[in-house]
Amino acid sequence: MPSAAISRPADDATPRAYVETTHIVAPKHVGGFSLKRSSFDPQAKYSGAGFTYRSDEAPHPTISVFVYPAGRLAQADALRDGMIAFREDLRLAEEAGTYSDLQVLAAGAFPLSGSDEASASNGDSSPDAELLATIAKAGRIDGERLQLRLRLPGRDGDIQSAGFLFYKQLYYFKVRVSADATSMPGDAFLAFADTAARTLVPAIQAVNIGDCANATITIPAGGSAEDGARVLVREATLQQGYNCHADREAAKLDALARDAEVVEIGYRAEEWKSR
Repeated sequence: MPSAAISRPADDATPRAYVETTHIVAPKHVGGFSLKRSSFDPQAKYSGAGFTYRSDEAPHPTISVFVYPAGRLAQADALRDGMIAFREDLRLAEEAGTYSDLQVLAAGAFPLSGSDEASASNGDSSPDAELLATIAKAGRIDGERLQLRLRLPGRDGDIQSAGFLFYKQLYYFKVRVSADATSMPGDAFLAFADTAARTLVPAIQAVNIGDCANATITIPAGGSAEDGARVLVREATLQQGYNCHADREAAKLDALARDAEVVEIGYRAEEWKSR
């Protein structure tokens, strides 16, 4: 979790946690996928919540989505640290005998949404185009994908698997898709896994309620109006991406929870910090 302290008020009032509660909202049906089960252990809340989906049509590889807290991080930092932990978890699981003969066949970037500032502006250098490019860059959700092959204890044949990691809404979203290596050609499996990640991660929301809704944006002095506008737009877009709200009503949780599984995670003030 982030470590820098939140400013405390001068009086004795108890400060709000940066995040008091997170409501992880997972739709029961989305884009040809159906939720089969969810899991959450309040005694291990930093491990987050897990959701298992299946395709409504054959084939039916296992699709697992894990959502767990990260904190307020830059995209690049979040992915770097998250992938180090992801690979370490794979190593530890192999050491523990969860599987054997683990191979990382390929690894690379996997953008979930958005486009870079160059493509957003299409070469247009006007102020409006530059602001649009700023929004696109700040709102971009990058990701990483690992293409894996492994063997499970007591089973003949290899398992093909794809692991994805994204950072959004102050949380990590990890996706694992696995199937018998003989059940689908490799290219078809990878295309299926890509579709699952690009469908489920945008659909599952980490709705945060707490002091994170109270954002202050500081415009540096001495810059031009255009520079100030870019800072304002970038910071406002980043803040919007944290999905922070003052209360349940502002978050429209009742509407979001329709036909969805909702996992609520509560935090004390000292557990979530502003940075």
